[in-house]
Amino acid sequence: MDYVHFEYDQLPIITIRYTSKEPTEEEFDTYLAELDKMYMGYKDFYLVLDATQSKYLSSKLRIKQGKWLEKNKEAIAKSCNKQYYVVNSMMIKIVMNAILLISKPAVPYMVCKTEDEALNEISELTGATV
Repeated sequence: MDYVHFEYDQLPIITIRYTSKEPTEEEFDTYLAELDKMYMGYKDFYLVLDATQSKYLSSKLRIKQGKWLEKNKEAIAKSCNKQYYVVNSMMIKIVMNAILLISKPAVPYMVCKTEDEALNEISELTGATV
């Protein structure tokens, strides 16, 4: 997918990296389908959502994501230990807060400026070297 990349090579850490590409509705639906697979296929993971390259998500897609999050709260809570939102842009932080207002996260979360900040906290929580 040009819009987003899923990385499973550091389990129990899963990283989702968003690109600067604005997704079409079809691409966004593919992204949501991949999220379904991820939450159904993995357990006890820490999710790092790297939005440092993200530029924009239309209100239509933000609403769609909020509804998806609400619908899938139970699966998220069963699978994911904690989510880390990596954002370095005020605009993206505002968009992210809007999504989180529509649907309160099902698991604890932390907003970080860097991926290293997220990985350090995961390392402290798990005792694992990342």
